[in-house]
Amino acid sequence: MSARDIWPFAPNGDAKGPAVRHFQMGAGTTDSGEDTGFLEGNWMVLDTAVGDINPLVDGADAPGPGDIFVSAASSRALKAISLVRDGNATGIARIMVPCYDVTDGSEFVTRLAYNNNDTELDLDSGFQIGDTFGCWVDDAVTTLVGHNHGIDLNGSGFIVTRKLDAQGRDSIISGAATTQVVFKYAP
Repeated sequence: MSARDIWPFAPNGDAKGPAVRHFQMGAGTTDSGEDTGFLEGNWMVLDTAVGDINPLVDGADAPGPGDIFVSAASSRALKAISLVRDGNATGIARIMVPCYDVTDGSEFVTRLAYNNNDTELDLDSGFQIGDTFGCWVDDAVTTLVGHNHGIDLNGSGFIVTRKLDAQGRDSIISGAATTQVVFKYAP
């Protein structure tokens, strides 16, 4: 996994992006664990009973209003900042995690699509614009850097709006191979 598996899509340098919300870091968050740490651009899930945010772990999820987000920072960076600021790496309850709101109508881009398993779909032929998706976390490699965050063709909650080539052009116009897909929330 690399950072920014899921990231806001801003065509033509559009400065407006998704709303950023801040949530208390989950008590079990680490800076490197496979299901407890997170990088920027990872799926995050809000624990509505407690009010804190945690990484979404293996498998699929159908996003609902106010429960699925995309991290705008890594747990390692946030914990390091807290250590410098507070001198206390264990003060997780005071760390606020910035997250992009995926339900505000903004578009996001990813290079990873799955079909309800950890096998990646071909972005050219695996689906079409207008198909619906949910969230997917592939943990075929059981380390934090082995997790991939993408979309799941068998899920719901998002709709594919564009398919892009390596240059960021619409691949159906350029004729080049699709390397990224753009999607937005569509309940």
